[in-house]
Amino acid sequence: MSINQIADLAYDVVLPEVHKILHNTMVMSRLVDVNTMEEVKKKGQTIDITLPQDKHDPVDVDSTSGMSTTVIKANTVPVTLDEWKGLQWELDDRDFLGTVIGGQLPSIMEGFAIDIANYIDQRVLMVAAETNNYYGTAGSTPSAKADLIGARKILRKNGVPVANNPMISAVLGSDAEANMLEVFSNTNENGNQATVETGMLGSPFGLATYADQNIDELEHIAGTFSTTGTPAVNGAVLEGATVMNFDGGAGVETVKKNDLFTVAGVEGSFVFTADATAVAGAVTGATFSPAAPAGGFDDNALITVIPSHFNNYVFHRNAIVLAIRPLEEDGIQVGDSSAIITVTEPNSGISLRLETWRDPYRKKRMWSLDVLTGVVLVRKEMIVRLLG
Repeated sequence: MSINQIADLAYDVVLPEVHKILHNTMVMSRLVDVNTMEEVKKKGQTIDITLPQDKHDPVDVDSTSGMSTTVIKANTVPVTLDEWKGLQWELDDRDFLGTVIGGQLPSIMEGFAIDIANYIDQRVLMVAAETNNYYGTAGSTPSAKADLIGARKILRKNGVPVANNPMISAVLGSDAEANMLEVFSNTNENGNQATVETGMLGSPFGLATYADQNIDELEHIAGTFSTTGTPAVNGAVLEGATVMNFDGGAGVETVKKNDLFTVAGVEGSFVFTADATAVAGAVTGATFSPAAPAGGFDDNALITVIPSHFNNYVFHRNAIVLAIRPLEEDGIQVGDSSAIITVTEPNSGISLRLETWRDPYRKKRMWSLDVLTGVVLVRKEMIVRLLG
C-alpha cells in the first residue's frame, strides 16, 4: 500500500475514530470552556483568551442628559500552551491495514488515544484544584444531598447564577458517585426512579452530574503542617497581601501547592499557591490566594491546614479555560515514505496530529500521536472543591 493510501486511511478512518474515543473518555473537557482556533502554535507560546465582562451596576438615567457611558475594558487572560504531549509506537503494516481497512482502530492506537484523553482530563482536574473554595470534610466521601447543596450554596454566595443554569456541573469520583447513586435511587425518600433504571444521577438540584474516573487517580497529599505542629501567623498580614510568614512547627514541616487553609477570626478559606518548607519550624514568604480580606490576618492567629483528600467538583463552565491549538494545518502532508495528518474535530475543537514514517532497516512503520494544550483557572469563585 502506498504512503498516499495509508495517509488517506489515517485521515478518513483513524483520526475520526481517535476523536470519538477522546470525546467518550474525557469528562472535564466537555464541561469547561474549550478555546480553539485554527492558528498553528508551538509549545511555550502564549495566547490571550477573552473573558466575559465584569459585572456593572446600572446607572441612573436623566431625562435631559441621558446616562453616563459604561467603560468596556479589555478583559483577557494569558494562557501558555505548555503541554505538548504525545505517544510513539511501531506497528507492522499488516497489523495496521488488517484492522483499519475494516473500519476499526488497532487496539494499540485505541489504548494510546485513551491515554492521551486521560492525560488531558487529569490536567484540567489538577488546575481545578487551585481554587480556594471547598465544602465537606477531608477523608470523608460525600454521601448526602447536603454535600451537593452545600457546594451549590457557595457558588450562589460567590455571585454565580446557579438556578436553571445548564453551565453548572458536578463531577464526582467513583466513591462519591456510588454514594450519590444510593441516595438518589431511594424512591422511598424522594429519590429518582430514573436513577434506579439508568444508573445515572441526572441533574439533582440543577447540577448536571457526571462521574470521572480520573478523580480517583488524583489524591491531594497535603503538607505535614496539616497533621503536625500548631501553625500560626507570624507577623500581621495586611489587607490585599498574598504573602505571609507563619510558625508553629518544630523542624522542616511543609505546606504543598493547593493546600487549603483557614485563619482563625477570618471568614472564608484560602489556598497555598506554591510549596513551602519550614526552617526550624517557621515558614517565610508563603504565597496564597485570594488576597487577605479587610482586616487582614492578625499576628498569632491560628492556621488550620486541611488534611489530604480527594477533590470532587461543583463548578460553572467559565471557571476554567482549556486552550487547544493545532501543531500543523489541518490536512495531509506526504513525503516519500512518511506522512503528517492533522484533523480538528469540529464539535470539540480538539486538534490531533498523527505522524507515520517507515523504518527500512527493521521493516517497521513508526507512528506518533500528539496534541498541544494549555489550561488555566480564570475564575476561582466559580468552582468549589467537594472534599472526599
